Amino acid sequence: MLLAAAEQVFAQRGYGRASIRDIAAAAGFSVGGVYQFFTSKDELFLAVTESLQKDYVEATAGVAALDGFETQLLELTRASLAFFGPRHAFLVTLITERGSFSGTFRDRVAKAVDGLKRARREQVIEVLHAGEVEGRLRVTDLDALASAYLGVINQCHLDVHHGFAPVVPAAGLLVSLFLHGAAHTHARGRA
Repeated sequence: MLLAAAEQVFAQRGYGRASIRDIAAAAGFSVGGVYQFFTSKDELFLAVTESLQKDYVEATAGVAALDGFETQLLELTRASLAFFGPRHAFLVTLITERGSFSGTFRDRVAKAVDGLKRARREQVIEVLHAGEVEGRLRVTDLDALASAYLGVINQCHLDVHHGFAPVVPAAGLLVSLFLHGAAHTHARGRA
């Protein structure tokens, strides 16, 4: 409950403007009660950031056990969009304000973010490997494919944030575009 309230306050106010008092009020704690668990706003922000990796892995658990590569990719995409959608504002805060953090704190936050990126990438590669085993992929460089997939998903979130798109496209559309592209090829020589 405290971490959820902290995530919400950081998302609404940004790291720099959020205070322990704001977070305590949102969580129904006293300020002293928050300090019983965390020694500073930095520690609380870091705990929220670190919890993202664990929560993401839990939210997407079981995808690799599903039958079929396309089903796995679709469910991973759905779970990922459902996980990151409500956390969008916090992630924007994380990205935009990280440069203003002090050196040690910035390094600790970067390590937590890298852990989340690594967990996401490992899951994507695991699903893509299923596609490779099924013979569904034309490209066998799973690292490049994982980068392409994650790039599509991440860019959709950024487009919504910057007002270039009203909503993140549905998981089915994203998976279809990733797997099948947007253009039809026509056989040459047809009349």
